[in-house]
Amino acid sequence: MDGFLIESANQPLIVAMDKVLQCVPKDQLQINQSNGNDCMLYQGEYIPTILVSEQLGIAESDNDENEFDIKPEDKKATTQQEAIVVMTQYGKVALIIDHLEGELQGVIKPMGPILSQCQLFGGMLTLPSGDLAFLLDINTLAKNAQDSLHNYEKVNS
Repeated sequence: MDGFLIESANQPLIVAMDKVLQCVPKDQLQINQSNGNDCMLYQGEYIPTILVSEQLGIAESDNDENEFDIKPEDKKATTQQEAIVVMTQYGKVALIIDHLEGELQGVIKPMGPILSQCQLFGGMLTLPSGDLAFLLDINTLAKNAQDSLHNYEKVNS
């Protein structure tokens, strides 16, 4: 499989290369607000942004270990982050991440019975470093972000 390796909260993740439209380095990333939601201008249209670490429920801690809680101040994109624009079944979205690592090829392996219950991942790959990288299911990620936004709007209206 051809993929693009990204990193969010020190977790290596893979996005299918055929879904990648553009990489946006930190010096070019501009997050805007539309109706109170973060968005990014991409080719003349505003597209929604998804803070990947928030959707996965992980945040980078001060000592470079992962914590499974999200602090309110971590919920917004920062100038130190980058983005990868992808095409989902719901349209274009910008995934806000910590690092764009680069293209890679590998064999995606199925996850075991426990991990396969997490629908945000479509498989995993062992990197040359020995670390595991999970293949993001960007359609499920986009749907979960959309559902979270609708639930938030219902509660606060």
